[in-house]
Amino acid sequence: MLEETLLRWFIVARTLECYDFERNTYKKGKLSAIALEFGKSEKTIRRIKEQYFQQRNENGRVPDMALKHSEKSGRPSALTAPMMDLIKHVDDKENGFKTQGMLAEVLDVSKSTMTKWLKKMETNITHSYLKPKSTAEHKHNRLEFVMSRILPNCMECRSFFDQVHLDESWFYLRNETELVRLYPGDE
Repeated sequence: MLEETLLRWFIVARTLECYDFERNTYKKGKLSAIALEFGKSEKTIRRIKEQYFQQRNENGRVPDMALKHSEKSGRPSALTAPMMDLIKHVDDKENGFKTQGMLAEVLDVSKSTMTKWLKKMETNITHSYLKPKSTAEHKHNRLEFVMSRILPNCMECRSFFDQVHLDESWFYLRNETELVRLYPGDE
């Protein structure tokens, strides 16, 4: 709040430097330069200048450049910690991926609200590839494969020039994917 008030005073000071009081206008190109310098729109710069002059002319004292409203205006967000927990509970991984529309329908909110909430919760949608771990049977099969490549009586391996080798993670890879919504802290 204090920072915004100070910023407004800096804008007033720059405006007074760049304002042509005889012609009642800004010097050429100065309004856009001030707006760019402070990261505000030209309309905002004009409004702050007008507020300053109006208060100075009415009171004759030093104008109050503080904001007249709190920083957070509007209706408070319904996204509370219990609501976040409820969203995570409804969107559990065991019952499959739920779209934003499905989540919104279950929680009785609009799709746009659900989109804002999920963005605020910093969720991320990714693909999950199902790749099982090697079992004892898989390891046994791999060992048999390697043993089948060894020539009898000489303990040398047959050449692999006519074959492509993949490790066991590729032998048992299933081509099933599913979408998963990751919440902060999930892996």
